[in-house]
Parts: sequence; structure tokens; C-alpha cells
Amino acid sequence: MCVIFGVIAGVPLWFFAESAVGYFKIGITINPDRRITEVNNGNARQIYYVAKVKRNNAQEIETKIHRKYKKQRRDGEWFNLYFWQIWWIRLRYFL
Repeated sequence: MCVIFGVIAGVPLWFFAESAVGYFKIGITINPDRRITEVNNGNARQIYYVAKVKRNNAQEIETKIHRKYKKQRRDGEWFNLYFWQIWWIRLRYFL
């Protein structure tokens, strides 16, 4: 499983994974460490992120990803993504 975290022009864009089921969560926040702690506190399974990159348009990227994968949305803001989709998101937005 691959999870991505990127800092975009002072506004962090993150990509979390839920370890047991393999769902993914994509978003922006000023403090990603606090956000992952909040998400972990509300989840029985471990949540994690890896990799960092900078871009200029965190809000736009988050919106694009959410729209592109809206059919794979599960449990609110969580997405059930295939390996190739995770790879594409990383290649397109986080490298």
C-alpha cells in the first residue's frame, strides 16, 4: 500500500491510508501531524502517511482527486482505490 503526504505552498496536502481495509483519505490542513492524530483517535485501525512534495495549488489538487474518484468514495471522505490509481495520484500530483 502506498500513501502520500505533500506540502503544497505552505498548505499541506495529505494522502492517508487505513492499514486494515486499505481505504485512503485525501485532504489539506495547516497541521498534518495533528490531523493524522485526530483521524487515528477516531479509528480502531492504524492510519499512516509517507512521501512529501511541494506544489502551488493544494486546494485545487484535493478537489480534482476527490472528483475523479468520487465513485470509489466509502465511509464519508475515505476512498477505496486500486494500486494503479494510487500510483497515478502519486505520479501526477506528488512527484
